[in-house]
Amino acid sequence: MDHDDAVKVVLDGCTVSHVGGTALEFEGNGATWSPSASDPYGNEFINGVITDVGACGLRVGTTPNKANTETTTAQGVHVANDLITGGGRFLHSGMAVIVGDAHDVVSSTTRSTTGTRPPSRSASPSPRRAPQGSLRPTRPA
Repeated sequence: MDHDDAVKVVLDGCTVSHVGGTALEFEGNGATWSPSASDPYGNEFINGVITDVGACGLRVGTTPNKANTETTTAQGVHVANDLITGGGRFLHSGMAVIVGDAHDVVSSTTRSTTGTRPPSRSASPSPRRAPQGSLRPTRPA
């Protein structure tokens, strides 16, 4: 789910699963909102689960470039009490959370197991053995 220039998106208790790329992205601000003491969060992902994704779980901000300004970059994003797991299915370097050109990003109590994969198999698999008591072909003499 790409939230480009979105403000006041609150995803509370949501599950995002079986995604081929990045599960959730907050990439801008729309230039109309800035954090304040009374309104600190522009977007929130709280009490949620992200699982089984091709790349990364959550991306906040974009790659830094000259077009980004203090007011247009992602800001005031709150990520709390989430589980992010099973990432990097296609892009093995995928991470749980990536923060790019952004500011005032708050993350707390977010657990992650993304990037953990089962150990790779050895290059030479062990030879197959016939079960005991089975007939084995014999070589002609």
